[in-house]
Amino acid sequence: MTNAWTKHPASPVLGPGYCLQALFDCCILAEDDRLRMWLSWRDLRSIAVSESENGVDWTGPRIALEVAPSIEWEKTDVNRPSVLRVGDQGYMWYTGQDQERGTGAIGLATSRDGITWERVGDEPVLAPAGGWERQSLMCPHVLHEGGRFRMWYSGGDIHEPDAIGYAESDDGVHWQRPMSDPVLSPAGGWERDRVTAACIVPRADDYLAFYVGFADGFEQARLGMARSRDGLHDWERYPGNPILSPGEPGAWDDCNVYKPSVVLWRGLWHLYYNASRNSDRREQIGLATVTEIGF
Repeated sequence: MTNAWTKHPASPVLGPGYCLQALFDCCILAEDDRLRMWLSWRDLRSIAVSESENGVDWTGPRIALEVAPSIEWEKTDVNRPSVLRVGDQGYMWYTGQDQERGTGAIGLATSRDGITWERVGDEPVLAPAGGWERQSLMCPHVLHEGGRFRMWYSGGDIHEPDAIGYAESDDGVHWQRPMSDPVLSPAGGWERDRVTAACIVPRADDYLAFYVGFADGFEQARLGMARSRDGLHDWERYPGNPILSPGEPGAWDDCNVYKPSVVLWRGLWHLYYNASRNSDRREQIGLATVTEIGF
C-alpha cells in the first residue's frame, strides 16, 4: 500500500496573480538541479513554461507555444502538453482545439532549450479516428523506450475525454495504433463515468498510471492509480483509490482535482495537479507528495 499523498501547505504553488481563468494541465520534468513545468494557460489560449529550484516556488509563467489561429485544427486553443527530452532534442506533443467545431487533435513541436518551440508542420501528428475517440484527442503522455516513442492519449468529448488509448511511433511524427479499443476505461464507483489524462511512470517490473476519474459527467473529478506489466493490458487499480480528492469546503481545490504529473525528485515523489473551487471555478496548480509508493 502507498503512503498517503500529502497536499503541500503552500498550494496552490502556481496560479495566484498570474491568471483570471485557469493555469491547468501541466507536465513536469526534472532537469539537473531544477524542475521545469510546461502548463496550459487558458487566459492566453497558449502553453507556458515555469521553473523551480525547490518544487514549491515557481517563476512566473512565460509563453512557450502560442495559439495559431491560422492553423485550422488548432485555431482556438493549444494546451495539455507532454514534454520529453531525447538526447539534446526536446519534444512537445500538445493538444490543439477548434472549439467552434468541437474537435481536438495532437500536434508536435521541438526545441533545443525548452523555451522556444517550433511546430513540426501544420498538421496534427495524431487525429481522432472515430469510434470511441469521436472527434477529439487530447492529453498526450509520451515515453521513449527501446528506440520508439510510446503515447498514451485521451479521446472522446472535447471538454473531458471518455477513455485512454495508446499509439506507437519510430519518429514521434507518424503514429500507429496497435489496438483499436482504449487501454484504460471507466471501472465504476468514483470513476464510473470517464477516465482521462494519464501520466505513465515506468518502473523496473511494471508501469504506473496516474489518471483522472469522473463519477458524474464533468464533475466529481478525483485522481487514481493503477499498474500494468506492459502499460497496456490487465490494469490493476490501487485498492486505496482515489489517491487524491477535493479539499474541504472553502479550500482552493474544493471542487475538482485534475490531470496529474508525477516525478520522483530528490527522493520524494511529487504529484502536481490542477484544481478548482466551487466559488469561482478558477483552476490553479497544486502539489502533493509521498515518500514511497508501495503498490
